[in-house]
Amino acid sequence: MAAKRFSYALTGLVSAGLLFLPLFARNPYVLHVGIRVFMVSLSALGVRLILLSGNVSLGQAVFVAIGAYTSAILVMKLALSTWFALPLAGLMAAGLGAAIGWPALRLRGIYFTILTLCINGAVMRYIDNLGGLTGGLKGLYGIPQPASIALGNHSLVDFSAGKTPYYYYALALLAFCFVVMIRIDRSRLGAIFRGLAESEPLSSSVGVPVMRYKVLAFSIGCFFSGLSGAFHAHYFLFLQTSSFGAWDSVYYLVYAIVGGLQSAVGPALGCALMLGFFEVSRPLVKFQPLVYGGALVAIMLFAPAGLISLLSRLKGSISGSLKRRRERTPNPGVPA
Repeated sequence: MAAKRFSYALTGLVSAGLLFLPLFARNPYVLHVGIRVFMVSLSALGVRLILLSGNVSLGQAVFVAIGAYTSAILVMKLALSTWFALPLAGLMAAGLGAAIGWPALRLRGIYFTILTLCINGAVMRYIDNLGGLTGGLKGLYGIPQPASIALGNHSLVDFSAGKTPYYYYALALLAFCFVVMIRIDRSRLGAIFRGLAESEPLSSSVGVPVMRYKVLAFSIGCFFSGLSGAFHAHYFLFLQTSSFGAWDSVYYLVYAIVGGLQSAVGPALGCALMLGFFEVSRPLVKFQPLVYGGALVAIMLFAPAGLISLLSRLKGSISGSLKRRRERTPNPGVPA
């Protein structure tokens, strides 16, 4: 009970801090860092779901790029509202994930991982060759901001007013992703995904259609990467394939593993700490891969279950301490 109270209190405190941060953050750069953490966490959470089903993808940046270019093209070429383009971008990424995943997921282990890395380079090259549609190597510029939200003649949300609307927009997307991931974790679907990671032959022997669920996990992960890409396009207002390289896919994987896979909070925690460190140590940008690699090794050695496991230990320690204190405290209603 004490552990639950601690968990609820910590969740409420963090949620309140995130909600009210724009009221106290004087520097827009602070909000920019928060926006980047929320945006990247969407992809890291997608990677976590793929990992939970027993697969390692090094091509997740492809689906971020697909979401980004899909949303930008729908808005710029077809004059579609950004609010309609966002879910369509996610669905496009999920559809491509299903099309790629159905044959690719028949490979296992390192073979699938290497294939996703190759797909990353091939898709980026293909996007560069679609110069008339994607801007080619020069990139796509002049992408519109998200459409303002108005009630009558009164503007409720204006994205040209600063970073605060973007902050809450990204936070809402991340909250939606959390809800979906937590529901999956607590459902039969989540149990099936974890069973696939434990043993595909055993899952198949009890009647689980292995390929169908592996593709489903991959597609859901790609969907949230597509949402991340759509947000990226309308936040930075320009696109180049160099923004979605193989290293970005590696970083998504690092964030998920460093944060921990046992909870949906883990990848977001990994993003917050790793991206936060990167932002405060920009003079060391050349050494970022080395620093990230060192952090990954340290986590594997000292906290194999990720940073989220440290919170679990803290909750257990507090619960045990409170329980021992209650046991030592004499009950005045009971005679000694």
